[in-house]
Amino acid sequence: MLALLKIRRFPQDEKDQFTDLTRHFYRRLFDIDFISGDAEARLGAVQILTLLAFPGVYYAMLRFMSYEHDSWQLTPASYNADALSDQCLYVFFSMAVIGVVAVLEWDRLFPDGRDYANLMPLPLKLRTIFCAKIVAVCQFVGLFILAVAGAPVLIYPLAASEGLRPAPSFQYLTRTAMVHGIAAFSGCLFMLLFFVALQGVLINLLTYTQFRKISPYVQGLATVVLVCLLFLLPMIPELLPVWEKAHSSWLYALPPMWFLGLYQTLLGTHDPVFLSLFTDRDRCLCAFGRGRSGRVLYSVPAACADGI
Repeated sequence: MLALLKIRRFPQDEKDQFTDLTRHFYRRLFDIDFISGDAEARLGAVQILTLLAFPGVYYAMLRFMSYEHDSWQLTPASYNADALSDQCLYVFFSMAVIGVVAVLEWDRLFPDGRDYANLMPLPLKLRTIFCAKIVAVCQFVGLFILAVAGAPVLIYPLAASEGLRPAPSFQYLTRTAMVHGIAAFSGCLFMLLFFVALQGVLINLLTYTQFRKISPYVQGLATVVLVCLLFLLPMIPELLPVWEKAHSSWLYALPPMWFLGLYQTLLGTHDPVFLSLFTDRDRCLCAFGRGRSGRVLYSVPAACADGI
């Protein structure tokens, strides 16, 4: 609200308005039940981010000890199989968590009725409001992406290197960390943009009343799917080799597998399964991003304003 008061009191140029609006929207994103409110009754944002960072770091430490203990008996094939399972777990977990965050923030991904009621009387451009909202959402979700996928980018390559003999070079570790980061961050960004695009499509296809009625069902279905992905995590080490050997359709149906294909391709794999996962799916995603999604999101501000 302080940002809105500044806009009301002082004439500003568009850049200053954008900065204050971004700050206002960013603070509103924390206004959800399990983050805001009575500090004695609810966890704060810092505690939530710490809890989300813990599984990735803890698993990397476990794998560090496991690789160190078993390094003398690991063959190249068994090491690659273990590393592949680890990489899949990290990609799955990161994407599922960011998907849950996006679903929890579903009602705040775009300016809502409260935003338009407060902001439309002010001398603000619709483009400024919309762009500030998108930047605030990216900043907010970026915190969770860093919490979930940030530390493992540095720790997991060191853990996995314990299973290699002779010890890998610094250049190898740097390259592995970069590949891990690209795959994990790309998957998280995909999950955010998927739900932003899904809401944008629904806003354009439905009236405001219809959208408000259907939103809880979409959120519920998305939550069930994401929770199922989380429950699937312990089974990944067993399922992944079976799917790969059988060329299962699950490899192509689950988005985390697409980014596992990206992971393996950047590492230099020659496995045709993962090469096809990367080339086929990512070309389609890039074509969609250049073609349709931009036009859908471009039309969202006007659709939101008309609905309100």
